Amino acid sequence: MKIDADSLRAEAERRFAEEEGSGPELSEVDALALQHELEVHKIELQLQNEGLHRIQDDLEASREKYFDLYLLAPVGYAVLNDKGLIQEANLTLAGRLNATRKSLIGRPLDRFVNPASADAVTLQLRRLFATGEPSSFEVGMVMEDGTPFQGRLDAVVHDDSSGSRYCRVTLTDMTERNLTEEALGKSQAAVHESEGKYRRIVETTHDGIWMIDAESRTSFVNRRMAEMLGFSPEEMLGQPLFRFITDDARATAERNVERRKEGIAEEHDFCFQRKDGSEVWTILGATPLLAPDGTYAGALASVTDITERKRAEAEIRQLNAGLEQRVKERTDELEEANKELDAFADSVSHDLRAPLRAIEGFSEMLAKDSSERLNPEGQRHLEVIRAGARKMSALIDNLLRFSRASRFEMKSAPIDMTNMVKELLGEVVPDDRWDRFEARVEEPPPSTGDPELIRVVLQNLLSNAMKYSGKRERAVIDIGSRLGSDGPEYFVKDNGAGFDMAYANKLFGVFQRLHGETEFEGTGIGLALVKRIVTRHGGRVRAEGEVGKGATFSFSLPVKPPSDVSTSSRKPVS
Repeated sequence: MKIDADSLRAEAERRFAEEEGSGPELSEVDALALQHELEVHKIELQLQNEGLHRIQDDLEASREKYFDLYLLAPVGYAVLNDKGLIQEANLTLAGRLNATRKSLIGRPLDRFVNPASADAVTLQLRRLFATGEPSSFEVGMVMEDGTPFQGRLDAVVHDDSSGSRYCRVTLTDMTERNLTEEALGKSQAAVHESEGKYRRIVETTHDGIWMIDAESRTSFVNRRMAEMLGFSPEEMLGQPLFRFITDDARATAERNVERRKEGIAEEHDFCFQRKDGSEVWTILGATPLLAPDGTYAGALASVTDITERKRAEAEIRQLNAGLEQRVKERTDELEEANKELDAFADSVSHDLRAPLRAIEGFSEMLAKDSSERLNPEGQRHLEVIRAGARKMSALIDNLLRFSRASRFEMKSAPIDMTNMVKELLGEVVPDDRWDRFEARVEEPPPSTGDPELIRVVLQNLLSNAMKYSGKRERAVIDIGSRLGSDGPEYFVKDNGAGFDMAYANKLFGVFQRLHGETEFEGTGIGLALVKRIVTRHGGRVRAEGEVGKGATFSFSLPVKPPSDVSTSSRKPVS
């Protein structure tokens, strides 16, 4: 209320005049004092008036402030009379109902309630006005255009100054919350399902799962882990890790825990102790667990029982040790047998050569001393005897060479194949054949192997090429190499008699010949010796030919020599 100072002054002057006319006359001093007092009251009244103005302005500002908050509140506000008609509404309510504030005034609230719930809302409002107790309930709502949504109504009854009742109602949109709750429910169901799957996997896996805390106490084990150690999961929970470890393995376990604390994950073999005191060997894959602040919180391990494998490995080691001993014994026996065989072969060679030398010596003496007393048929018989003795001597030499080729230890060294071929050509080609012979050497690449044995291979192949092309007016031999699947493949090709490929499998057998002795001489051991030497080097040998058009013999030598090739010395083949 605004106070008028001028009106007060006029009233004071009026009362002063009345007192002046009816009472004794005031002295000048009293009049001045009274005037001063009136001036002071005037000033006080002015100050009070200014204070009231300020309070009134503050109240107006506060009212405007709270009215803005009311209009823009995050929930809808409405005031209903006792008939359920909307008397006031904020902007939030109007916006949620897709209407204007003005259009809401005077309309019943149940107009914006789903028809299926309208009667229930009306009953709630009647009970509210009757009892005066606050009420809160969810209800289906509709917008001005009929769009449905889910809302919650919170209502409180008040009495105005006249004693009439009115209701303040808030409307909260529950659509997003319900959707969130639905999504949360689905998420929780998914989490529950995932946890169920995880638990089923953990409980049915063939491996043990073991978790310890920062103090190395068991915080979780699956059933498989407990069964592995002969316990139940309940017996192991809370027990220290070292309760299940042998004394011998404790120091190793303590080091492993320290490595987990350093953040190191690793997999290794480890031995645990069962409840009955027996040992179980495992493969342990351990990973450190960290708390949210990064500190060590324990470790998780996957444990696989390998006790049977360890037992089998021990048996295998024992068997291998026994096998190695037996192999050594058999090797010693074989070496002794080879020595005896070499001695026997030398003895047989000597015993066979002695009568052969006698036959050849006496037949030669007979040819020199008594040839004129023999008729032509007798001389032919004598020559057959001498040729047979020479053939038998050559056969003995080749058999000894063939036998020794598979028994003695080879040595490995670089081989200049080109130079070796050129040297051998000078040995196997007779002087009287050079005018009817052509050798085409393509300079084959060097190789690695036993030089002496490879020389025997080339000597046999070149000799055969010369022998079987000897009936040609001009013999042509090609020596070279081509790239094979496992390195260079060396070949010797001639334009001689050739052979039928249908019988190629017989070429490298002992005493196997495709031509009669009347056509080409020989013992039938040379190619067998070639195959044995090449095979011992880890290589392969093959032949191609055509009757009347020559033959090609090829052999390959691996880049890396076989394991039985060494640099030790041995008895030569030839």
